[in-house]
Amino acid sequence: MPRQFPKLNISEVDEQVRLLAEKVFAKVLREEDSKDALSLFTVPEDCPIGQKEAKERELQKELAEQKSVETAKRKKSFKMIRSQSLSLQMPPQQDWKGPPAASPAMSPTTP
Repeated sequence: MPRQFPKLNISEVDEQVRLLAEKVFAKVLREEDSKDALSLFTVPEDCPIGQKEAKERELQKELAEQKSVETAKRKKSFKMIRSQSLSLQMPPQQDWKGPPAASPAMSPTTP
């Protein structure tokens, strides 16, 4: 059975790889000099969807912090208002010595 592919000598392959590497290296050096040279596979680092999601997470976090601060302030003001209203409802502290003495106006009239 005849051979379908020619037998390659390792030195020939090495020489072809070396020539190809030199071409690539020379091309890269030329492109470094020109700033606007773009590769076919150049992809911008930023991802618009990722940036949007990160911004939304940051906003949600900020809103949660603001909400917790507002809730704490509301609770504090509610406690203050409640304590003030309770203090207004309670009668002033008096010295309780016993039942109030019967006053002549309140005593029952005797016939």
